[in-house]
Amino acid sequence: MNKNKEMDQIEDILRPITKTWSSNFLRIIFVFIYCSSMIFLILLGIFVVTVTVQFGHFPWYGHPAPSQAGAISILYIPTMLFMSWGASTTPIVIILTGIRLWKKSIGWQEIGLYFGGLILFWFILFNDVAGLLTWLAD
Repeated sequence: MNKNKEMDQIEDILRPITKTWSSNFLRIIFVFIYCSSMIFLILLGIFVVTVTVQFGHFPWYGHPAPSQAGAISILYIPTMLFMSWGASTTPIVIILTGIRLWKKSIGWQEIGLYFGGLILFWFILFNDVAGLLTWLAD
């Protein structure tokens, strides 16, 4: 009986710590999921601008190959990862935004930011603006 009491006391001590840790961890994951399309757009912008400055012309298919663009090619893999991550987490973002809207725990500015980023992200993916995705797939 005494061991059970001790275990209950230990659980009472650890419960707030684990609850805070798990809620913070989930919050970080949700922010990462929400921001993945924006991170892709930022990485793509930085990558294209630096390649343009470095080579003196806007990148197109094979000129230069993005994985062989010198020191800046270190951005190639994160850009591709965030592109696939953003595409695969779009349904999760829409569902989570709907839940947060239903619970009234989200503002219209956040909704505009999230969906504005998603719309721009999917516009770039579907329309292949300026041949950038063809260049990235090279």
